[in-house]
Amino acid sequence: MIHSAMSRYRPGLAGFAFLLAFSLLCGSAWAQDAQPVPGTSVTMVPPENFTPASAFSGFENQEEMASILIVEMPAQAYEEIRSALFSDVGSARKKFASKGIAVTDLKTLKGLSGTVRVVSGTQEAMGVTHNKWVALVQGEKTVMITVQAPQDAEPGEKEVFRALASVRLGGEPSREEKLAALPFTVKAAPPFRIVNTVAGSSVLLTAGELDVDPQGTQPLVVVATQLGDVTTADPHVLAKRLLAGSHRLENARIEKQESVRFAGGDGILLAGRAADGRLFRQYLTVGKDRYIRMVALMPADTGGETQAAIDKIAASAVFREN
Repeated sequence: MIHSAMSRYRPGLAGFAFLLAFSLLCGSAWAQDAQPVPGTSVTMVPPENFTPASAFSGFENQEEMASILIVEMPAQAYEEIRSALFSDVGSARKKFASKGIAVTDLKTLKGLSGTVRVVSGTQEAMGVTHNKWVALVQGEKTVMITVQAPQDAEPGEKEVFRALASVRLGGEPSREEKLAALPFTVKAAPPFRIVNTVAGSSVLLTAGELDVDPQGTQPLVVVATQLGDVTTADPHVLAKRLLAGSHRLENARIEKQESVRFAGGDGILLAGRAADGRLFRQYLTVGKDRYIRMVALMPADTGGETQAAIDKIAASAVFREN
């Protein structure tokens, strides 16, 4: 299932990390307890028949093909995102339309953690029309919550709003807790270090003093997994499509393509140069119901030692056992 909560807006604050890493109840549901979302500051009461997701931060109802995705960003990003996406319904329609989301409404809820701004709309995906709700909550982190379900499936808007109003925000989890919530493991290789995780499905690494590097002066590595119907896709075609859809790599020139072992499977490596001259390497392995991808973007003068470290990071990636 493809989520696009982050892809429709590119915040200037801490942008590099979050850009490269993205497309519900009957009354009985409230017999459920509030559940913490591993690796995040969020606790909420999910709709009935939703269970914690194993491949991203949030909840899912696999039978209905419905999901709740939670993405956390720095607290400073709240006002920028609120004014750009959640200030009025007209602006929301224009911004979300670029990602194929037809916005129908913008509402403000009174939640347990304060004001919850919610954009409602629909989106076509793989020939199916989905109801979609995107919520913004302010706490120690800026939190975006995307709820998606086919139009003929549960939950409905009333149930979604009740779930969103139940959200409580606590303190930020430790880095160890965030890493433990990922569906895969990966190890940093010097000079790289782990910076953060995003949405319980990606991890960010960099080499250098800066944690936030919007100018791209430091090497950056993002490892991410995505659920989706990819079993019938040609892996080589998928690899090129994903590369073309990546921020800063839209017009990249592929100079090398080869088969590699990656994340315990038969993978594909694409390497070359971005339009701005920087080097890139993309590793991709497609599983039966998901793929795992690693993208490295580095300055044009990056030496062989750093590129060898990137290969070591790729060799360390492996899915956790269920």
